[in-house]
Amino acid sequence: DILIARMVAASGSEAALTQMADTLIAEGGKPALFVLHLMPRLDSRRKRVLIRLILKETTYLGMINLAEGIDADWLEWDDLTNGQALAALRSAAGGKDDAARRGLDDVLETIGFLATATTAAKLIDDMVEAGVPPAAPSLGLLRLNA
Repeated sequence: DILIARMVAASGSEAALTQMADTLIAEGGKPALFVLHLMPRLDSRRKRVLIRLILKETTYLGMINLAEGIDADWLEWDDLTNGQALAALRSAAGGKDDAARRGLDDVLETIGFLATATTAAKLIDDMVEAGVPPAAPSLGLLRLNA
């Protein structure tokens, strides 16, 4: 549970940390989110696997904002299209729900940090087409990468 994840993050060995991260990510779903507590000590590969899992499942898409210490400029277009992330982003962009739009803004800012130049350019076009205003602040980091 969450307390065990926090304990391992604080004082577990590297072997325990990687074992727990790999096991939780393999389970997927909500248990995989406990890996967010391990993020500061994980290697880049495991961090990327978790981000890809969050993007693929989309149930917890907003949790991507809680990820720490992730390298910039690695997220490819295929990472967004492999699963329901892009469809969820489009739905939030075109919807009338203010809470979903605010959540979209946060997710787009995080993705803007992670995205490669090609991915950023494609995502800007896609989001504008879906209903995000072209000058929206949430597209700022994407524009910097594009």
